[in-house]
Amino acid sequence: MSNYAMILRSIRKKFNLTQEQSAEAFVISLSSIQRIEANKRELSIKELERIATYCNLSMQDVLHLGEEDTKSIASKAKEPSQNEDNLTLGKIIQQQQHHISALLEENKGLLGLLKKLLDDKESET
Repeated sequence: MSNYAMILRSIRKKFNLTQEQSAEAFVISLSSIQRIEANKRELSIKELERIATYCNLSMQDVLHLGEEDTKSIASKAKEPSQNEDNLTLGKIIQQQQHHISALLEENKGLLGLLKKLLDDKESET
């Protein structure tokens, strides 16, 4: 079993989560959870960050969950409080809003360029 599979299973066991619950909690697709636990893919850095945030652990501690001595690290993990859940969800929403705003601005620029090209083409005819 890979370290990534061990990490996910250790955390799921600690928090008594199903694969479906893990997928929702860590914002990772269910198929990805299943593939990671089957050693068919690895966790990305972003996924490791989300797992660490959920477990209130450092990324280094999460990575060590895949090693032999998982009990001492897993014992440091604690259930997120409702407030911490809201902060994490708020962070995700804020990041998505920022991403959407950036895409909208990029589209405005492209639309402006397209309009200018069309205007130039019309003035040529």
